[in-house]
Amino acid sequence: EGALLHTPYGATEALPVASIAHPEILGETAARTAAGEGVCVGRPVEGVEVRVIRVEDGEIPRFTPDLEVPAGTTGEFVVRGPQVTRGYFGRPEADLLTKIGDPAGGFWHRMGDLGYRDASGRLWFCGRRSQRVRTEGGDLCADQCEGVFNAHPMVRRSAVVGVGEAGRQRPVAVIERARGGPHLREGEPEGPRDPVDDGRLAEEVLALGSSAPCTRGIRDVLLYRGILPVDTRHNAKIRREVLAAWAAKRLGRA
Repeated sequence: EGALLHTPYGATEALPVASIAHPEILGETAARTAAGEGVCVGRPVEGVEVRVIRVEDGEIPRFTPDLEVPAGTTGEFVVRGPQVTRGYFGRPEADLLTKIGDPAGGFWHRMGDLGYRDASGRLWFCGRRSQRVRTEGGDLCADQCEGVFNAHPMVRRSAVVGVGEAGRQRPVAVIERARGGPHLREGEPEGPRDPVDDGRLAEEVLALGSSAPCTRGIRDVLLYRGILPVDTRHNAKIRREVLAAWAAKRLGRA
């Protein structure tokens, strides 16, 4: 009783980067995640510097002030600190894509994560740069969109993927149904099970998506039979590239 549970944010190359405690998540940020604002990962930990730079897929040899974007604007997180790895063993090509030299000395590590900093200095994670959906109307961040769909009680988790060529992709929401009825909060009575059929669930997910700016343009919902594919190492990271190929076949775009 009275203990705080902290959720750290970071990567193998840089851990920890930021942290947030459970009262802030449960009392505020979880609701904002469901509204399509991304996942708040808290404030940078002591000794770590975090900047948000414009989205670039290629190399960035040197850090310059014009790379940074204003608070509230989505970009890529770059970090530096004593716990940030200097490079990859025997992989100079990876170093070129992930390290940015600083004219004042040292380097910045590109996290590969997209997000923004809010007015109070907190970081909000929106998705992986490599997994953003590149539509004619602009880029969509997968995790930011999925937070909206995951709020449906009959959705266990979702994956937002792009079908087609970059810049003209069709965004698709792939849904894994909750097994054994809707998710319940602690202490909430279970009540009768709601056997929502696939068609109705798809309609409800689309209606939910229309409530948030980031998901308003998603018109395709596909229900996935079984468990969404995940990576074997973490058993948690959704393999969106596999689902994108699956969705393309379902929609006749393969």
